[in-house]
Amino acid sequence: SKYFVKQMDECKYSEIHAFLRNRKYPARFDKVKKRAFRRLCQKYVAEDDKLFYIGKGKKSLVVKGSERAKYIFREFHNIPFGGHPGINKTKQSIGSRFYWPLMTVDIIKW
Repeated sequence: SKYFVKQMDECKYSEIHAFLRNRKYPARFDKVKKRAFRRLCQKYVAEDDKLFYIGKGKKSLVVKGSERAKYIFREFHNIPFGGHPGINKTKQSIGSRFYWPLMTVDIIKW
């Protein structure tokens, strides 16, 4: 389905957030898409204006947009006194608080 792309964009996260808050589906969804969307939404929780991803026993703030993800990466990667911590430590540090679909790929690439 075109709806479930590898890197979900900000619009999709907004739809998930809206659904979790008011249980209304996007108007364009048929029965099959509604079921798949409900399944996808089970991995998320909305708290006020924030969307969190629930995975591996932890709750991580969803990062919306690649520019915001790059900013977070730079903040965690270029830590003072430590230089560059490496892929695994960077992924672990970022992943303990934040989430975006291709985080591991982005960390390796950046």
